[in-house]
Amino acid sequence: MKRYKVWFIKRRSSDNLFKQITHIGGLTEDFYRWIISLDDAISGIETGRWSFYVQHNGSQENLIIAQTPDGQKYLKSETEYDRPNTLLNLPTFS
Repeated sequence: MKRYKVWFIKRRSSDNLFKQITHIGGLTEDFYRWIISLDDAISGIETGRWSFYVQHNGSQENLIIAQTPDGQKYLKSETEYDRPNTLLNLPTFS
């Protein structure tokens, strides 16, 4: 399983914070930028292909799959209760 640090997100305007993040991205060890859709990231975690983490308050926090009450899947850090605030606070790219 490959493990990647998430450095930034791509987001859309939405009142629903669970629908704001559309893509996650980062840099490889060779400093190449990678970007994948949120759906692909979730699928990659579910199949064991990838794992992702963010650097937050000096420590690595794994990203995990969570679900809204209506069943929508999203990513959040393992230390967050019910919102993807750590991801939403990352820089955005276009």
